[in-house]
Amino acid sequence: INSTGGTNSITGFTTGGTSTSYGIFGISDSLGEYTYYSTLQSAINAASSGDVIQMFANVTESSPVTVILKDGVDLNMNGYTYTLDRNSTDHCLTDNNLTVNCKIYNGNIVRSNVSYVNDTTSLCLYVQNTNTVIETVGVYFISPATTGINNNGTVRGSLVESYTRGVVNSGKLYSLNVIATLETAIYCNSITSEVYDCIGRSNGLGFGIGMLMPSFAGSITNSVGYSLGNAGIYAANVNRIQSCVGYSTASDGMAILNS
Repeated sequence: INSTGGTNSITGFTTGGTSTSYGIFGISDSLGEYTYYSTLQSAINAASSGDVIQMFANVTESSPVTVILKDGVDLNMNGYTYTLDRNSTDHCLTDNNLTVNCKIYNGNIVRSNVSYVNDTTSLCLYVQNTNTVIETVGVYFISPATTGINNNGTVRGSLVESYTRGVVNSGKLYSLNVIATLETAIYCNSITSEVYDCIGRSNGLGFGIGMLMPSFAGSITNSVGYSLGNAGIYAANVNRIQSCVGYSTASDGMAILNS
């Protein structure tokens, strides 16, 4: 089942063959009865803290839209894929620089039909607010041409695959598995950067995990960095590197400078 370019409903069948119309996204009440919405943003706008939005079909969005997440509103994708397929600067998801605590479950989030401009443009996920916490379970962020995630808050538990940098991190990362085709998988250059229980792999000339601090700060803990073309883990002016492993087929497994 797919929804493309603004299709408002899908058709399902109850037992006995009776046809009934459903929306692409739904929110259930206390009795388990759903109110349906044609777009993810309309469902988020209608939701209250504590609600879980259910996704019932694959969605490919070709209009200029960045979905703004809401504090306390979770999304269960039920194994489906949300794709933003437009040559624009829009992101799939963002907190819009507001504090958001939410969970996303079981699906794929894809940013396609764009070219790399910079690390804050055309992302799968842009976390701007330092107090935002996004927890994911079974979520795969895919960006074939751009950076996957730019994080200033906290992101937990994602699988990320991108062409340039996988994740640009100025906040906290927990339990991410990140693959970058061309550049560094997990790139950190802010004194507030922290990486815990993550795996970063660069299949190009970047680092698996690169933490380049402007001053003595930051930390990498219980993490693994792989690279086919550079150091597995590269750390400069990092305050703490603990229980980490670096692998490389072309350079140092771990290159640690002034750390």
